[in-house]
Amino acid sequence: MKKFLKKKLPQPIIKWIQDKKKKYRIYQNINADLAASKQKRVLISYLTEPFETNLSFSHHTNVNECTQIIKIFINMGYCVDVIHCQDKENLPYILNNQYHVIFGFGNAFYEAVLHNPKAKKVIYLTESHPDFSTMRERERVDYFYKRHGKKIGLTRSELYYKKEYIDIADYGILLGSTTTLETYPSLNGRLFVTTPTGLINKNYMYQERDFNKSRKNFIWFGSYGAVHKGLDILIDVFEGLQEITLYICGLYPTEERLFSFNNKNIKNLGFVEVNSSQFIELMNKCSFVILPSCSEGMSTSVLTCMNHALIPIVTRETGIVLKEFGVYLDDYRVEHIAEVVVACSRLDAEELSIQHKKVYQYSRNNFNIKVYTLRLSLILQKLLEYED
Repeated sequence: MKKFLKKKLPQPIIKWIQDKKKKYRIYQNINADLAASKQKRVLISYLTEPFETNLSFSHHTNVNECTQIIKIFINMGYCVDVIHCQDKENLPYILNNQYHVIFGFGNAFYEAVLHNPKAKKVIYLTESHPDFSTMRERERVDYFYKRHGKKIGLTRSELYYKKEYIDIADYGILLGSTTTLETYPSLNGRLFVTTPTGLINKNYMYQERDFNKSRKNFIWFGSYGAVHKGLDILIDVFEGLQEITLYICGLYPTEERLFSFNNKNIKNLGFVEVNSSQFIELMNKCSFVILPSCSEGMSTSVLTCMNHALIPIVTRETGIVLKEFGVYLDDYRVEHIAEVVVACSRLDAEELSIQHKKVYQYSRNNFNIKVYTLRLSLILQKLLEYED
């Protein structure tokens, strides 16, 4: 029955049920120094997984990044409290505390800010502005209905960010690019942009692919919100391109009902663990990661594939910046994407070899946890330099 309900219920309803059932924990006074006369305090409203999981097997970059956020504030001398951004049950425990800095997002961030008007308020943005995201996702939902006659709701937009959360902040730190930056006009002059990380399989060794085969293999490496992330469009594209293969990784079971996978060239692999040998085999088999998403901050799933030398084919709204490699999808419609896919599948071996190497070197140099930590640390030091 549980499996049946998971397949039949929409993802937002399942998420609501899970949130109701989930027992969040808060972590207070993590590095309290009782000998210090005036230790500053910070509340981080983000994730609590860094205290609850094996960091060697993180399934998402946000767990690693949250761990480093905590470390940065500890290094800056703050006494750190951490609450999950969606935790409502434990809010009373932190609303009585006085904080110098409130960092993060979600309802917990918003409520803490209301109770600490003198605190410096820094919202951490991992998506485009909610107004932009909602508008673009509605376009995709309408396009899906036009092609398939199925009505679906929004799945990704306004889950973690609302306009009032952004408007109440003093500053913002955005994981994104100039494209995503432009969706936040209200934070003009108060928004700092940096980049996230991609996951890395430590056993992966760069090697030349069999280009005759790999040029015909594309991967959609996503998560929930399949229509938001353009999977429906890709399925329509590849149904008409029988000689080219699409590998689907990360499609939620609740969304499988939206699609049919009768074509041999469209392979739904479910969740593929980045630390697995299956992942390495898949990376070496493919030449391209393709994500026609309507709205992101900067897609960490694409960065993960780029860290393993896949060439990105993406919309500008993914936040990915192309540097002499990859292709932008300037139109999300089926006909345009089909043309791009066919053109990429015909690239010669020399060009593919050059692009694979450029992607790999650029990504490994820029989207790792050390670079992320350094850049974010410099931003926070600048923001909080004059914090009393």
